[in-house]
Amino acid sequence: MRRILIVDDQLINREHLRNVLEEDGYEIETVADGHAAMARLHARNFHLIITDLRMPIMGGLELLAKVRAQKLSVGLIILTAYGDPGDAFDAMKAGADEYVTKPFDPEHIRLRVRRILERRQLIDELAQLRSQLKEEHRGQTMVSKSPKMRKIFDLIDQVGPLGSTVLIGGETGT
Repeated sequence: MRRILIVDDQLINREHLRNVLEEDGYEIETVADGHAAMARLHARNFHLIITDLRMPIMGGLELLAKVRAQKLSVGLIILTAYGDPGDAFDAMKAGADEYVTKPFDPEHIRLRVRRILERRQLIDELAQLRSQLKEEHRGQTMVSKSPKMRKIFDLIDQVGPLGSTVLIGGETGT
């Protein structure tokens, strides 16, 4: 199940957004400021943060900067009642996935959330595959899918720790 963290200093906004997104089956948590959001992010993994831009304790841009500085793998949507193009530019430049003005259409926010979560899932899968590939070829400078070469790699893994000299012969260019 995908987890979403909603950050807004206005309770009514948090609850409205919670109600909209819970209909799609997401697990939702809400907090009132950026500091509480950072604490929740360190306690639990989230797939998406939806944050208000302007909040008294820590605003959405500062939260975004902290999330990106810590390289947390999470999508982020900035919501704002102020449609300032400069803020939108700053948010997108800082790494926000989306910038949405209030009041928002529930279907519009659902679509944006789905798109970001699909993109985040692909990013996570890619990172996992790269990690697996790196693990499979750890210490190897040769890469091959050939079953015969895989047997040789396995043999190298077995003999390597023994400290013996091994000569592998074959045709030139193989």
